[in-house]
Amino acid sequence: MKNITKILGIGILAVASLGIGACSEYKTEYSEIKHETAIVTLHKYVPEKTETDIGVSITNHEGGFGFGTNGFGYGLGGMNVVTGTTPEKYEVVFSGKVDFEVDNKEIFDRFKLEDKADVSYQEVYGAVYEYNEDTIEKEKLLERKFLENKFVDAQPIKE
Repeated sequence: MKNITKILGIGILAVASLGIGACSEYKTEYSEIKHETAIVTLHKYVPEKTETDIGVSITNHEGGFGFGTNGFGYGLGGMNVVTGTTPEKYEVVFSGKVDFEVDNKEIFDRFKLEDKADVSYQEVYGAVYEYNEDTIEKEKLLERKFLENKFVDAQPIKE
């Protein structure tokens, strides 16, 4: 859901900048690094997993099995074999005023469940500026929208 909100936000800003004309520019902006105290509420390792799925189908394409206006027909079906690998995950969830889900082995190794953490992050904004190409006129901010909080790092808080 968070990604959909981010994509919609960027889309709205992009459409807004199209309506402005040739003298507008979209920029992604980042706040200074902020800190938040959080608790590790999920600490989970999921190993790599390879799965194979086999499917058999009976089709009505070019003489396949089925009923139709021409009556009952029979033909060859098909078989699908799909193999996929899900990479290993090192899931850590930090819960506080700002929540973060992280998949990183180094971060995973620093913490255990219910540890306190100093989480550093940046706020990410999308902004549309108007400027004048003919003069050295300063840019004018037309619209600025919050997109997401970007995780930077986390350190354990020793008590």
